[in-house]
Amino acid sequence: MSEQSNTPPAKRWPWWLYVAGAALGAGASRMMSAFWSNMSVAGRETFIGIAAIFIAGLLAYGIYRFVRTW
Repeated sequence: MSEQSNTPPAKRWPWWLYVAGAALGAGASRMMSAFWSNMSVAGRETFIGIAAIFIAGLLAYGIYRFVRTW
């Protein structure tokens, strides 16, 4: 990252967005643990597969954006 890059500084999100995200995350983790214990093995494997594809996609997009703005 050099000084002559003309990209504006990243705009910070408002604090209430972080609070809402934390609350949603806590609720989702509580829900997921109950959901997980009631799921079959095949269901878990499918879920992990979908999650892995989604995470891989996000990662690839992040790398693509980073390389493009670099």
